Amino acid sequence: MKKFPKALNSEPGIQAVLDETRLLFQFKNATSLKEVQSLFADFGLVPETLERSKQSKSTVEVNHTDDRYWMRSKDQQPISDEQLARIETKLGSKLSWFGPVYHFTDDMGETTFIGPLPNVLLIRKKRVGELSNYIGDLHLKVNEQKSKYLNDFDYFEIPDIKKTNSYAISNQLHAASGDLAFETMPMLRDWCAVPTDTLFPQQWGMTQIQGPQAWDISTGNNTIAIAVIDSGVDLTHPDLVLFNQGIDLGDMMSDGSPNNFGGDTGHGTSCSGIVASAFNNGAGVAGIAGNCRIIPIAIRTFSNVEIANGVNWAVTQGAAAISMSFGTAVSPLISTALSNAFAANVVLCAATGNNNTGTISYPARNPSVMAIGASDQIDERKTPFSPDGENWWGSQYGAEMSVVAPGVLIPTTDMQGNQGFNPAAGAAGDYVMNFNGTSSATPHVAGLAALIKSQYPAVTSTQIRNIIERTAQKTGATPYAEVAGKPNGSWNNQLGYGRINAFRALDFANAMIRDWTGDTGVEPSTPPGNNFWSFSDIVTRFTDDNVFDPTNVLESKRVERGQTNYIYVRVTNLGPRDARNVNVNIRITPYVGLEFVYPNDWTLTDAMHVNPTAVTANFGMVAAGSSVIAKFTISAAQVEELYGWENSHPWHPCLLAQVTADNDYSYS
Repeated sequence: MKKFPKALNSEPGIQAVLDETRLLFQFKNATSLKEVQSLFADFGLVPETLERSKQSKSTVEVNHTDDRYWMRSKDQQPISDEQLARIETKLGSKLSWFGPVYHFTDDMGETTFIGPLPNVLLIRKKRVGELSNYIGDLHLKVNEQKSKYLNDFDYFEIPDIKKTNSYAISNQLHAASGDLAFETMPMLRDWCAVPTDTLFPQQWGMTQIQGPQAWDISTGNNTIAIAVIDSGVDLTHPDLVLFNQGIDLGDMMSDGSPNNFGGDTGHGTSCSGIVASAFNNGAGVAGIAGNCRIIPIAIRTFSNVEIANGVNWAVTQGAAAISMSFGTAVSPLISTALSNAFAANVVLCAATGNNNTGTISYPARNPSVMAIGASDQIDERKTPFSPDGENWWGSQYGAEMSVVAPGVLIPTTDMQGNQGFNPAAGAAGDYVMNFNGTSSATPHVAGLAALIKSQYPAVTSTQIRNIIERTAQKTGATPYAEVAGKPNGSWNNQLGYGRINAFRALDFANAMIRDWTGDTGVEPSTPPGNNFWSFSDIVTRFTDDNVFDPTNVLESKRVERGQTNYIYVRVTNLGPRDARNVNVNIRITPYVGLEFVYPNDWTLTDAMHVNPTAVTANFGMVAAGSSVIAKFTISAAQVEELYGWENSHPWHPCLLAQVTADNDYSYS
């Protein structure tokens, strides 16, 4: 193994160490696993496998393809240079190349194995010009199709790796600068699903998230598309309607049909059915966004280049949301693509993983991505002890949790014929009844994002995420709490903000009283200098003159003794839906401690809780984006009571206002 570097900067900022017991082999033609086992038997190498018990149905698989295989030494000893020479002599005519395997520990403490491809080098565009002579001498060839969606990198192929390879070139050109990178392929892939084998009555998950109620508002719009980056989609399935034919990330030219991942072939088709299986067509299942359209994007090798290209290509196609039901290695190349997609107003949804651990998979833990976990039929986080009987997996959880969605026994579309999960003959084989895992949870959320975008085209991706998180139901036995850095309500690391509710998300009104002029409803609100008392949408007046200017102390804090005074409270609906049955409630209470107490300060009327009289406090409807003014009076006797607080204790009177609406589900 002397020909390979002992350590490698596989990506900028990631130091990887050579694993001398493993190699990645690329064959010139498709080769069966059985043939590979036979070819390498004389060299002491065997195909990489995962050790599992008979009961295990882990979603993690070795990332073999039909022409690329991960091999390891049978005795777990380092592979010698003599072995390599013998392999090259005997199998050279069958092989395109072989490359080293490296391992690194990522930022979450997980060990990841990768194969940086020896025949590919990514060069930052700004350096291509200055390196043109070097590139020409080595006959490096740019792949325009794969470069097109790689942001600021060009994808160069090395035609003869016997003369040089990507590792040697990067070493000479100082890869640590960040201007060079490798195409890295992970040794393990994780679809985040565990399928074993039409039909709305069996779609318990759609009922649980109130899909039918949501569909009274919208069933989606055929101009809205969801990209499904996965194993590909059955392009002729009668229950799926496509936005376009998609793309194969292997060659960036073929369509998004399945590319033969063995038992995973039907995975993308099943995810797509949850997102947008045709609605109300008299057959099969109903997708959550059944009148939206699917962009099929087929992964071939799970490399960082493929996934980054998939995300970037989805953006160019106008995807409103991207569903990613897989886990992969951390990669700055992918992170850049995700950041760019987020900036382009795309909702990013990824599966947390199925290993029942407190660590979330990547890319779900990327801050631009919604980390989607799986819930069971009793609205808890799916664990091996859930009542569905699937005791071989549990939904991963952790600090990055966004929401959960149904993830067990999900009826959805399957590849036609015997290629998918259900080999049954005829139309029955077009569907699978027990698709599961965080793979099945993730497309629920991506579809919901598309549904919101269909109904409210002006909303941004950030607003869609806020809506989904704020309207999630607080299910499960784990307590929810206010947590720093979690602005959309109470949260826990098992279920995030809770289990999604499609109806509440589409019916959402955000009736609020602003703490300051820039308040958008994010909690906790942070006015300049933490000054809530000078700029909130509450004013007091000694005459009923309808003057409302919270930022002007002379116009917002006037109270006179010996007469009736007035309180104005402005309510604004920042939600996309008209707010129904809006009610404003106020109290005046002394600020004598560190904080006010809910609900006591809102329900008591006693010596420390003055209850002004409502003049106009109820509104049947407040339109989306509009405001109304509620009005209350403080009697002369109540004013004297407040002056007594100041003189006798002294207690400083504080005015608190609260607004509720039937369809404001924020923070509940």
